[in-house]
Amino acid sequence: LQPSNFPALNNRAVSYRSMGKYDEAISDYTAEIRMNPNYSGAWNGRGSCYRAKGDVKNAIADYRKAASLGDKDAAKIAADLEKEK
Repeated sequence: LQPSNFPALNNRAVSYRSMGKYDEAISDYTAEIRMNPNYSGAWNGRGSCYRAKGDVKNAIADYRKAASLGDKDAAKIAADLEKEK
């Protein structure tokens, strides 16, 4: 996999996440964020991995960033996680 191949990297991150390989998915989402920090999907995806691992602090931070980029679902998820804290 070419590190600069954004679509392939995104597909792999989504696949890792769906298989429960959260650390691998986080690594790929982080690489996506480095390539395109304005892609809310990577922030949302990484946030969901952190959430699945029980890392609420990082999940909220990533969901907030995704929300700031226009992801309305991420804003709701961040608010719900804040309530659970």
